[in-house]
Amino acid sequence: MLLHKFEHLIIHRFKITEKGLNYFEKPLNDLLNKAIKHNNEKISFLCWEYLTCINIIKKYYFIFDLLKKRKYHEAWNELEKNEILILDLKRNQIDIKNYKLISYIEEYIQKFQALYPYKLFISPEYYVTKMRCGICNKIVDPINGCNHIPGRVYLGKICTQIVEEGTIKTTAVVGNPQQKYSVMFPDIDNPTKYQLLEYFIPQLDNPYIFWSYSVKTEYINDKTYKINDDERCPCGSKKLYKDCCKSKYPLKPRPHYEFVKI
Repeated sequence: MLLHKFEHLIIHRFKITEKGLNYFEKPLNDLLNKAIKHNNEKISFLCWEYLTCINIIKKYYFIFDLLKKRKYHEAWNELEKNEILILDLKRNQIDIKNYKLISYIEEYIQKFQALYPYKLFISPEYYVTKMRCGICNKIVDPINGCNHIPGRVYLGKICTQIVEEGTIKTTAVVGNPQQKYSVMFPDIDNPTKYQLLEYFIPQLDNPYIFWSYSVKTEYINDKTYKINDDERCPCGSKKLYKDCCKSKYPLKPRPHYEFVKI
């Protein structure tokens, strides 16, 4: 009965309050523990799925609160954590399109991330010599493995491979990292460095507003403006300056964002 109630809620409701989430969270955890005790894979999986949905929605409320408080770097890290939780659902063959609110959150995580000025990230490469399976506790290596697949759920628990021994082989500076929290950005906790977020976040009254934006090029008169022909054009086109906005010199191109509430 509990599982059917939450299934109906997550499928048919777009907005779910934190009070509504709290109503289901403890009973689902209790049911999960019972299912694990009785080795019930089906019930434990459903409990894990619905508790993960609750975690995603709660975290989205938390992220919105951080954005409103201008704690942009902290919000960035939480956005990535929510991305990972949604990826966990997908890895376990859960079609999140059935859950309107989870689909919305996935879309708007990416939209919020696109408003950040972060461009460069540190990406380490590890040489791992010893890992242990988080499900069966066995040592995992190319010769001695186990049957558990990383990312899959077993009796309500995600399979992870825990690194016990290893070293950092090398590090690189990249623009599209696997781990987004290792960002390189000066004065990272200064909210005035986040111009787009500073402009747009105050316009959002609640976490569930539909919005979009377009980017256009505008030109400002700047006689001191200098740029080499073979540099990327600052208008954001990704073309070389000589092939793009040079003919408009001394007008300086810059991207202009227009936000629209849908």
